[in-house]
Amino acid sequence: MSSTVGGLSLLFRSNAARCAVGLDEVVEVTRPLPVTPVTEDGAAFVDGVCVVHGVPVPVVNVGSLLGGERSRPTRFVVVRDGGRQVALAVDEVLGIREVPADSLHDLSPLLAAAKSELVATLGVVDAEPLLFLRDVRLVPDSVWRALPKEWSSQ
Repeated sequence: MSSTVGGLSLLFRSNAARCAVGLDEVVEVTRPLPVTPVTEDGAAFVDGVCVVHGVPVPVVNVGSLLGGERSRPTRFVVVRDGGRQVALAVDEVLGIREVPADSLHDLSPLLAAAKSELVATLGVVDAEPLLFLRDVRLVPDSVWRALPKEWSSQ
């Protein structure tokens, strides 16, 4: 995902959290696709794998990723995660917004300790808090290794 904080961003909601990713890292937004579980020992926030345009894409449940309840997605936001793609399962896509740099703030020490690997910064949009997701490798290697061999070359 994007390490660019601010600027044009895609805003979405997962459970009560309002989040954003840089628009330059968004590949597409789609309705939820069929998800196939790939491993029992993967990260708890990885729901499984879906196929987007013939390519296997891990599905990350953003509600679970942020430590809350597993969300019931109405949309998948497909983003670049390093050289691969990942589908973020989100409750609602709120739209594309300019996130002014002066609306962004450093993480509080309490949040930084718990979420610094996921959240780059905090912001405010329309008087609501916004979690700007950090450029991270969301999907552990164990999940990529669990993909069927015929998918590994894609």
